This record gives sequence, structure tokens and C-alpha cells, in this order.
Amino acid sequence: MNRLQFRLVLSLVLLTGLAAAAHAEWLQPDPSYRDAQQDLRYAVRDTIGHPNDVGRLDSVGVALLRLARFDEASRVFNQIAAIDPSDGASRAGRGKLALFADQPALAESLLSGLEANDPSAASDLFAARLRQGKYAAAAGMTSLVNQEGRRELLTRLSQRAPYEITAGPDHATVQFARSYPVVLVAVKLNGQRVLMAVDTGASDLILDDMAFRHLKVSPVAGQSVVFWSGSHVAVRNALVQRLEIGGLKLENCPAGVMKLGRWSLDVNPQSERVSGIIGLNLLRRFSATLDFEKLKLELRRPGTAWSPTAATVTRVPFQLWGENELTVYGTIGQGRKMAMVVQTGVPGCGVGA
Repeated sequence: MNRLQFRLVLSLVLLTGLAAAAHAEWLQPDPSYRDAQQDLRYAVRDTIGHPNDVGRLDSVGVALLRLARFDEASRVFNQIAAIDPSDGASRAGRGKLALFADQPALAESLLSGLEANDPSAASDLFAARLRQGKYAAAAGMTSLVNQEGRRELLTRLSQRAPYEITAGPDHATVQFARSYPVVLVAVKLNGQRVLMAVDTGASDLILDDMAFRHLKVSPVAGQSVVFWSGSHVAVRNALVQRLEIGGLKLENCPAGVMKLGRWSLDVNPQSERVSGIIGLNLLRRFSATLDFEKLKLELRRPGTAWSPTAATVTRVPFQLWGENELTVYGTIGQGRKMAMVVQTGVPGCGVGA
């Protein structure tokens, strides 16, 4: 074997070894998950022989919650509630589980009174009040959850409810202007036709700063931090006066304003600039369907009768985390079950967990 052949063989051996190591590492739980598993083992060990010790049971329940073993966590928290209904950790845990199940009224009743001493409970209570449309109460919590920039916007929403449907059919259909890499639809924003993306990973509307200026959208004092496209971004607050989608007319739509030029090039290259994003808070006002087979968005008003054909439907349970993060569970390869946020507006991303 000459020197060149030896180097090639050695390189292949090294690459094979590195690939095997990377593959083995990929199949291992991440360090935070291993730590959570260890915390649970310690908590269970310390609880043996102390079945009514609330503090020890709290540790077990919180560890189960961190590992997404929600049924077991719920049983532990309910056991604690039977012993001590006022226990804060148990109330916070049950409140979070109620929020995941989209039971915000129950979550609020469990979490109220915990917000001053528990930052996680404060965030969950803030989200529960937002989901119920209790904007004045949420505005009063902005300093507790480090969202002072949203106070003015939430105060405005308490004076007039957002996404008011003023006209339109019970069932609206809009053809996709583009389906890949993200769904784009034509809408009217303040009376002018624009392209907007539909993204289940956004909360309210997100507007491009150029469209904000050109269409004379109403600014609102302050800035917000929103979860979008896999990260948290700062946006300027605004209220869209009028938005029309397939004949449905909505008013007073909260929005965040930021530069979307580079993102627009990714989602609609060499074509019309995308003016913004329609998020989950608007979609949840309706029974919304993103039909990728027929390339259309359907919006049905609450109470409109509809049921999908059973033979063509696979139902996937989901949870709502935080204010409205649409979350499902799945596995990648042979890995463990992981939580995955469903976002339809991230170009170039297949799966993130």
C-alpha cells in the first residue's frame, strides 16, 4: 500500500469513527434531560416512607412535569391538593397543566396569588388572562413578567376587543398565492391588496415596516418581545385598523412591526414583497383549515357546522404552551419523545424540537 492509499484508508477509518460517535451521541438524551431524570430518581428515593410529606411530593411532581410525564405529574399534584389545597408548588403545577389543556379560567383560579413569588406562575397567569381576553388585568402584570412595553397595547385592547369581525360570510375560502416554502395569501390591509404569510408559530400579526408606513397603520407606544421563527424578536407595537380575508372583515388587529425584507426574499424570491404574517391569535377566532392538497385557507366562524371526512383524517393531539405556542409530541429517528412547536412560516426548516 503506498502512502496516498494509506492516508485515504486512515481518513476513511477516522471519518467512520467520528460518524459512529456522532450517531451514538445523537441517540443519547441531552444533558438537561439526563439531569431531569436524575432529579426525579432522587426525588422518588427521598419520598419513600414519606407518602404525605408535601415538600417531598412537590419535588416529585415538578420533576415529572419537567420530563413531560404529565399524567403522573397530575396525579402527584392532585394527591398534594388533597393533603394541602393551598400548597403553592402543586397549584402552580396544576395551573400549568390547565394552561397546556387550554383551560385558562381554571389555570387563572389556580395561579392567582402565586405571581409575586413565582416567576413561572406569573408568566402562566399572564398567559391565562390574555387567552381569556382579560387585557386590563394582564396590563397590570406587565412589570412582573418583564413586558412593560406591552402595557399601552394591552390597555388599548381592554378598551376595544381585538379581531372584531364586522362583516363577511360564515365560511370564507382563500386560495394560496404560494404554498412553498410558506403559505402566502392575498388579503386587504387597510383597503389595499397585499401578500401575507400564514404562520401558526406567530401570535398576532407581524408587519413589515415598509407596509406599516405605506398603509398608515396606527402605531402604539412601546415594544414587545414575540416568539417567532424559532426565536424571540423585538417588535414595535401597532394596531391594524382593517383586515379583509376572503370577504371576512376584521378590525382592531394587534400587530408587531419589524423589518421583513430578508425573510420576504426567502419566502417569495424575485417576486412581490410580503407585507406581513397572520398568526395564531387571528386563526383561533375561527375553525381554520390549511388545505395543502387543494391549496386553500378556509376560515369558518364559530358555530358553523363542519366535520372532516373520517377516512382522510389523522388526529394529532396538541397542547398550547405559553400564550399560544401550538405544541405536539414526536420522535426523530430512534430518539426520545420530544415537544415540537408547529410553525408554518419558517422557510428552510423541516423539523425543530
